[in-house]
Amino acid sequence: MYSKIVVGVDFSPGGEVLMQSLPELRRLGTKEVTLVHSLDVTYPVDGLVEYEDGYRGHLEVCRRRVESEGFEAEIELTSGSPGKELARVADDRGARLIVVGSRSHSRLVNAFVGSVAWGVLRHTSVPVLVVRIEPGAAAGDQPFETPTPAGFERVVFPTDWSESADRAFKYVERLAHSGVESFLLIHVRDQVEESRTGHTNEEEDRGKLAALEDRLRTIGVAVVEIADPGGAPAQEIVRRAAERPGTLVVMGSHGRTALGDVFLGSVSREVVRTGRTPVLLIPRVK
Repeated sequence: MYSKIVVGVDFSPGGEVLMQSLPELRRLGTKEVTLVHSLDVTYPVDGLVEYEDGYRGHLEVCRRRVESEGFEAEIELTSGSPGKELARVADDRGARLIVVGSRSHSRLVNAFVGSVAWGVLRHTSVPVLVVRIEPGAAAGDQPFETPTPAGFERVVFPTDWSESADRAFKYVERLAHSGVESFLLIHVRDQVEESRTGHTNEEEDRGKLAALEDRLRTIGVAVVEIADPGGAPAQEIVRRAAERPGTLVVMGSHGRTALGDVFLGSVSREVVRTGRTPVLLIPRVK
């Protein structure tokens, strides 16, 4: 499914968690890993060659570690916008997945460390796996940990019936073919809109979810739950995803109301921002 992948490496303490998650990708058919670090050289840097030598040495250490896990591994040290460079390398190498880490951040959209993920999505049609990295119990220099293992034993698929969601469901079906055995299909109803119009599409929504359930059961999936709660979509998705460890959220990067260059539907942005589970974001076709 994802035989070739590109992984963004930033050498931070939290980046260790991202490296630890890579063996789980064997389940998705990963065999070849390209480790990429991009020097965002937007201003003069004294001793740039020495910096490059140091980073290349770090990448070599990571490469040997990945190879020890049974993967074929290569490295690339590039310069430029990290998001754009990851997208370029993925395109050059025919990668089917880009993996990045995202750490805790403030509510200010431009203030969080995981902004590389959004930069990648602006430049690629390749799915992006965002692995949430959390600090340990104490602040400061304490080790990082990921609270939910990237075991991908359960998939949560939120849908708003958009074209983006339809495309994302095709990847859900691929995960079913790869052996994932448990799925939750969820559509969160807009109660504000229902209250305003006095009309609910609950019966229609349940029918659509049942049709998706049938598609998964045809593949052979035994455990498929469907849910159509009312409430705040991102909060409901995050809550349901947190119910069981080993959960992966799969969703489109743009929502039903995305127009033109409007980037990353507000729901998917909020799920990544507040959730603690890995999220596989499916971009629109460029």
